[in-house]
Amino acid sequence: MTRGASIECSHVVLVFCSKGYFQSKNCMREIISCVVKGKPIIAVTDPELAKGGLTLEQVPTQCGAQFGAQFRRRV
Repeated sequence: MTRGASIECSHVVLVFCSKGYFQSKNCMREIISCVVKGKPIIAVTDPELAKGGLTLEQVPTQCGAQFGAQFRRRV
């Protein structure tokens, strides 16, 4: 199954947000696909900065203004 097909078949997409995730072209393609298709995104964070983690507050700044709103905490 291709990445696009995986996103298409998913009801929700789980994203592990790390410093490197948002620099990856393939990961950003997945995010774009999720946003375009209106797929809900669940962001998982690890605040352990020494291991490449991000706090929830850092995620919107890492992924850029166009996608930051997708990662705002919703309760």
